[in-house]
Amino acid sequence: MRLLVLADLHLGAPCPEWGPRGQTRRDQIRAALKDGVDLAIREPVDAVFVGGDLFDRPDPPEELTAFAITQFDRLHTGGIPSVVVPGVYDGGHHRGSVYEDSLWPESTMLVNWPEITPVQLAGENETLWLYSFCWHPGRTPQNPWSTFRRREGEGVHVGLVHAGLRSSSAPADLESPALTVTEETIAASGLDVVVLGRDHEPCTAVCGGTHAVVPGTPVGLTYGEWGERAFTLVDVSEDGVTTTVRPRNVAPVVDVDWDVSGLGSDPAGLAVALMERLGAAAMARVRLHGKIKDPIDVDRLATMMSADGPVVDLIDDTELDRRPGTEIVGHSVEAIFVERMRERIKKAAGAEDRAVLNHALRMGVLKFQQRGNRGAY
Repeated sequence: MRLLVLADLHLGAPCPEWGPRGQTRRDQIRAALKDGVDLAIREPVDAVFVGGDLFDRPDPPEELTAFAITQFDRLHTGGIPSVVVPGVYDGGHHRGSVYEDSLWPESTMLVNWPEITPVQLAGENETLWLYSFCWHPGRTPQNPWSTFRRREGEGVHVGLVHAGLRSSSAPADLESPALTVTEETIAASGLDVVVLGRDHEPCTAVCGGTHAVVPGTPVGLTYGEWGERAFTLVDVSEDGVTTTVRPRNVAPVVDVDWDVSGLGSDPAGLAVALMERLGAAAMARVRLHGKIKDPIDVDRLATMMSADGPVVDLIDDTELDRRPGTEIVGHSVEAIFVERMRERIKKAAGAEDRAVLNHALRMGVLKFQQRGNRGAY
C-alpha cells in the first residue's frame, strides 16, 4: 500500500516576513497542494493523508476554499480516498470552520471526533485502519493515547495526528499536551505508521516497530524551515515500511555563513557578491563574519539587494581589524572611542558580552564615518 502524506501547507498564510513578496510565496504554497495531487494521481497512491493545518485559519476566503476542494475533487475522480485532520491554525472545533463546508467530496474523510478512534477504510487490495482525532480544547483528553488500543486483524494500521514528536525525556507541552506525542507512546501503539503534522521540519523515526513520519512543510514558510522541501511517500508491505522523498523545485529558505574578510565594505559590491552566492534562494538568513577594516552598513546592503532577489535577514558578526594611529588619526574622537571599546572587549565576561561590545564598536565607527566626525579631540 502506498500513501502520500502531507501536512502544514498553511494555505493563505500571511507571510509577513516576506513583505511585498508575500503573494508570490502564497502562490507557491497553493501550487504545492496541486503538485501533491498531481503526484498522487501520477504514481498512483492508495490514499492521501493530511496531518493538519492544510489552511492557515479556520475560515479561509471562499476562493481559497474552492481551490482546495477542487484539488480533493481531482483525487475523488481518480479513485483516491483522502483523509484530512484539522490542525491548530485551521482547527475543526471553530464555529464556521472550513471543514463544515458541504462541498467536500464524499471520498474525503474530515476527522472531527475529539478522541482517538479506529476507522476502517476499504482498500482495493487490503484493509486500511485509520487511527485519528481532531483536537478539541476541553473535550480531547490531555493524553489521548492513554486508552488507545490497536484493532486486531489483518491490514495496514496507520495513525494520523496533528501532534509534535518528542522524546520521552523532552519537556511536555503544558498548555496543550494532547498536541505532542512521545516516541515511547508511538512504539507502544503497535501501528505500522504514525503520520504527524505540526512540526514543520521533515523527519522519520523508527519507534519500536512503528515508523513515525513527519512530512514537514512542502514550501518553506519562514526562517528556520531551511533547505530543500519534498513530498513524502510511504509504502507499507509484508517486507516492512519504507519512505521515499520527492524533492520539490521551489526556491528554498537558506541559512548562510559568509566570510567577508578581504571583500571590502562597499554595500554595492557586497550586494552583487551576495546575490551570486544565494542563487535561487527565496529567503536567506546571512551571518557576516571575518575581520574587516571598515564596518559594513548592513541596512544599505539590504536595500541594495535586487528587487527580485531573496528576502534577506543580515546578522553582522564581523570583527573590526583596525589599528589606532594608522587607519585612524591617533588622537581623534574616533580613535579614543575605538581604543576604549577594545579595552572593554578584552575585559568582557563572556562570549555574549564580547558579541554585544563588538556590535557597539562596529556601529560606533560606522556612525563616525557617516557623520565625518573624525577630527582631533
